[in-house]
Amino acid sequence: MINVKNLIIRSISGAVLVVVLLGGVLCSDLTCFLILPLVALGCQAELLKTERKALPALSVKTGVIYAAAAYAAMAAVQFATGKVPALTAGIVLLALYPFVRGGIQMYRREAQPFLPVAGETFALFYTAVPVAALLQLSVTYGAEIYRTLIAVLFVIVWINDVGAYLTGILFGRHKLFERLSPKKSWEGFFGGVIFATVAGGAAGVWWLHADPLTWAVIGFCTAVAGVFGDLFESMLKRAAGLKDSGNVIPGHGGWLDRFDAFLFAAPVYAALLLLNRYL
Repeated sequence: MINVKNLIIRSISGAVLVVVLLGGVLCSDLTCFLILPLVALGCQAELLKTERKALPALSVKTGVIYAAAAYAAMAAVQFATGKVPALTAGIVLLALYPFVRGGIQMYRREAQPFLPVAGETFALFYTAVPVAALLQLSVTYGAEIYRTLIAVLFVIVWINDVGAYLTGILFGRHKLFERLSPKKSWEGFFGGVIFATVAGGAAGVWWLHADPLTWAVIGFCTAVAGVFGDLFESMLKRAAGLKDSGNVIPGHGGWLDRFDAFLFAAPVYAALLLLNRYL
């Protein structure tokens, strides 16, 4: 049965979020760059708070500050040279974190000093690698089309989510992964993926003036990756005994609840576009 009140709240807050994010992405290079790290930092902060339930020594502040510094360094390198691959620069900066944090932990007397380093490093890679992968597209494809590519990614992920939600409510009978997400169904999964595949092909024709079949495949693969991202976050919340990662977005929960699919979909999307560019 459809909860009309929840559906209305979810729809309104979702529409506002779509307008803000797409408006920011398409407005300018600066606003597009700022939005991606802000989304990642919001997700990372919620993930670190979730992890801290099991790892009290874990530092939310340290992880977020380092991530913000890494994004700023990536931007500086990219905008200063225009030639250094953003993904390479990002991975190098991220890979330094466990060494920096590990060095700090050596001077602290804790029973398990490695666990906070592992938890914070995981949170950093989980949220920052997608941003680094997407920044690589600006180097490979150029600023002219970059913002459009990011907007298309958001649209594909959202259409998959909405399609799965509505199809699941109307036709859902068979559980997709009941242990992690009891409300998700195979009918919702296929409905969302079909909607996203069609959206990808349509974006290829009307928005990007590219081969619709190629973009339908990109839409399909991105949607499937997004579903895995959603289920992965459900696993994290169950391990922490949480229903939602936060409550900042009415009807959706927290940043991580809203962008869990995006975090898994973004690297797959970027990889497919890079393969399409060079193969």
